[in-house]
Amino acid sequence: MSSEDLFTVTIASLMEKAKEDGVITPEEFELIEQVRLDAEKYTQMLNEATSDGILTNAESQKLEELKSKILERAEIVAKIDGKLDDDEKQLLETLANIIKQKYV
Repeated sequence: MSSEDLFTVTIASLMEKAKEDGVITPEEFELIEQVRLDAEKYTQMLNEATSDGILTNAESQKLEELKSKILERAEIVAKIDGKLDDDEKQLLETLANIIKQKYV
């Protein structure tokens, strides 16, 4: 899967999950927007790291750190109002599964 496809799958999957109840709340939108920004950074790093056809240990470590940051920052945004509702929990679970299954 190309890095652009990875980015698209990530955002599309989160939007689909958010729309399951028929409403994308402002909190859900903010969480998805934060993931979009962080996933863009990951995609850029992945493109740079693989441009020479070799993924070094340092590049691999940086990508792992970025994956963790995506989840951490999404959780911070989800909890910004002092609570974590069920919809936000589901979005975070979806994001964690996507990262686990799809990200390098």
